[in-house]
Amino acid sequence: MIESLDGTGDPVGGTYLGNPYKEDMDYRQTANAKNNWTAKQLPGVTKTGDPQTTSDNHVYFYYTRNSYNLNFHNPGRVQSHSIKFGSDISGMFYTPTRPSGVDPSYSFAGWYTDLKGDSDPFIFTNAKMPERNLALYAKWSAPEHKVKYYLTADADSDYGEIENIPHGGHIEKSQLTGKVIPDGLTEDQFEDWFWYIGSTFVRFDFNLSIDRDGIELYPVWNSPDYQVTYDAGGA
Repeated sequence: MIESLDGTGDPVGGTYLGNPYKEDMDYRQTANAKNNWTAKQLPGVTKTGDPQTTSDNHVYFYYTRNSYNLNFHNPGRVQSHSIKFGSDISGMFYTPTRPSGVDPSYSFAGWYTDLKGDSDPFIFTNAKMPERNLALYAKWSAPEHKVKYYLTADADSDYGEIENIPHGGHIEKSQLTGKVIPDGLTEDQFEDWFWYIGSTFVRFDFNLSIDRDGIELYPVWNSPDYQVTYDAGGA
């Protein structure tokens, strides 16, 4: 019989020393003996008291549940809970306070069982407390950005997007596909990709770190019909 978590015990043998217990069928056994019973060592529980034998030769061993620590690690702070083995922890999820030193643009990405958050996030749905201490680590993720690029020099034209750019990452010119070559021109007359910095139209520097949304690029062609003036020192 395992210590009950809901305060109720089985109708038969479900109360021992004033505490409720329930039979766990995973540990039920059949034996051809009437005495000299020895309780097994079971994970997550500790044997308590003496075995109880009923008139129909059912023998009950009683185990209390061990308590383990559920520790939530958020940089600079640990929130600890002592929880009995097998208890429902599905409702323990919470969004922690942003630690000092974490950029405001970063967002909470869940709880992980490894410090760096390289594994899959811990799934709280139907989660139970294991027969050991459990440490969970908050992961704070940098935002991802996207860059829009128009297929012609007209801002009302079709466009493409490069998505999921890591904060501080870069894009490659080869990612900007599908630009429309104007009538009468060839690919060799393509000048470059340009964008606006304020009201100034400048050549885009592909060494620029992408740290925000809202970047829009335009294709520019080397042709009298597509003359542009740009600041050669622009970023």
